[in-house]
Amino acid sequence: MTITNINKVHYVAVTHSGKRYRQNQNALLLAGTVQQTANFWQGELSLDKPLRFAIADGVGGLPNAAKASRILLQELAELDQTQPQLLPRQRLIPLHNCLVKACKSDRTLQNGGSTLITTEIATDGQISLWHVGDSRGYLYSPHGLRRLTDDHTLAFCLNRSGNYSTAQQQAIANTPLG
Repeated sequence: MTITNINKVHYVAVTHSGKRYRQNQNALLLAGTVQQTANFWQGELSLDKPLRFAIADGVGGLPNAAKASRILLQELAELDQTQPQLLPRQRLIPLHNCLVKACKSDRTLQNGGSTLITTEIATDGQISLWHVGDSRGYLYSPHGLRRLTDDHTLAFCLNRSGNYSTAQQQAIANTPLG
């Protein structure tokens, strides 16, 4: 997607703990800074340099899911600074490796995980969106809200395939792990 004739980007971001968890497991990357307080942010940034916005969401209430989200976005911000030439798909492996290394070296992060959705806006207005997991990206415009991504959960993939009934999908979703 490309937006032409813009020199500023207006942004709004909202995060909260949700209904299931007391702690906010989300982390946001806004204007080069990782935020993790459940809050409402808005602002305006000049498009004189490429911009990145990202949301990481800790996986399913696992221990220190919030910490995993923060680590992931801190690494993404660092990659943007140290290796800006990397394509989005080239960032996935270093991000994954960073999170795996953190989980191995910090017992409180054992089995930690996070989803990720990120948007890059080039100075020419070219927008790239990429994601991993069940976090979703939306475009808000005067025409309304439009979902741009699908999630990568097993339930979504089964539903999209059309080969499983609602009851079968629910049975799979309720199957204990391990």
